[in-house]
Amino acid sequence: MSFNSYKLYSFSVLIVSVAYGFIVAYFAHIAHPQYLIYAESSSVILFRYVNDGLASVFFNEPIWLVINIFLGYSLEPVKVIETIAFFSGALFAYTLLIRSPRYFYLLILFLALPVVLRYRISGFRQGLAISLFIWAWFSENKLLKYFLYSLLPLIHSSFFFVLSILFLSHYSLRIKLAFDIRTLIIVSLGLIASFGVLYVASFFGARRGSEYIGDQASVSGFAFIYWSMVFVLFLTQGKRFLRNNAFQMAALTFYLSSYWFFVLAGRIFESVLILVLFSGLQLTGVRFHFFTVMILFYFLGTWFQNFF
Repeated sequence: MSFNSYKLYSFSVLIVSVAYGFIVAYFAHIAHPQYLIYAESSSVILFRYVNDGLASVFFNEPIWLVINIFLGYSLEPVKVIETIAFFSGALFAYTLLIRSPRYFYLLILFLALPVVLRYRISGFRQGLAISLFIWAWFSENKLLKYFLYSLLPLIHSSFFFVLSILFLSHYSLRIKLAFDIRTLIIVSLGLIASFGVLYVASFFGARRGSEYIGDQASVSGFAFIYWSMVFVLFLTQGKRFLRNNAFQMAALTFYLSSYWFFVLAGRIFESVLILVLFSGLQLTGVRFHFFTVMILFYFLGTWFQNFF
């Protein structure tokens, strides 16, 4: 792509991203008005956690509360929601689309997946964390990357798990563990998360730990079959692909190993879903075409499920 063509593409991506941000912001407060509570009362909520101790503050997403407090000084509650939704959506779209002009239309398809839109329109807290995570992931500035990583679990607690998977996958590569050993480590993490982590979280005063203790994973099995197929497809691409996409493979492993047992397995996987999809764009030959067909079925199937 020539320099002028890239400039034109970058401008087009900016327009599309801003439009995407406005669209999700428009539907945001309509879809989930309960987020008005954070826009109106984050200072009260944060003060309550402070009274419960430092651990309670740390494990209950304080940066999310601070963002709401800061915006609430100058904006009405509805505008706070719309501002967060717009920034999160536009940043997410731009960071994704600018990476690969060759696959622009497939990336647009990714942005329109119901599971992706859900965190743009209704799950603002996790959606904001995902947007910052994707920005950090693709950033070449290491200081910015690690700064953003450090903020993520303080915005949405699912990133305690995501960063644990990221650390283990990177460290396992660094000490040159074989793929099967790396997989066994992540499977162990998935099982530990399934049977004990919520009790530990509840002990430290994490709201989500207390909320989900005793809940069972309500799953149909379709997602397990589908993502198992993706996992096997990735395996066939070879050792270089597995090394270059070690974190994405680890995320898939964690999800599949905890799918039947851990009520939060899906939420955690959805935080890294877009990177798993992005990995699929690196497949070659018939694997890429098969992956594209799978994504089309996933797109149509999830939209059909939402309507019917």
